Amino acid sequence: MRIEVHYDWERSAHAGAYGMFQIESVRNADTGEDLTNEIDVGLHFNGDEPEAVIRYLRKIFGESTTIVHPSEDDDSDWPYK
Repeated sequence: MRIEVHYDWERSAHAGAYGMFQIESVRNADTGEDLTNEIDVGLHFNGDEPEAVIRYLRKIFGESTTIVHPSEDDDSDWPYK
């Protein structure tokens, strides 16, 4: 499965967790289906450990899940592997 993931750095910063982020939304990159309800949007991830969010998403959506960049013009959404 290929998924588009949008990250929210501001909500974590407002909570005093600078350098952390939350997942704002998840969408199936092929069908456009919103998959956000499948995840815990309240989790905070360390910005220095992108592997943690990748592991989390693959645990939910399967080990073969690929995270794709939602927009070539948007560098704020990261990581992509």
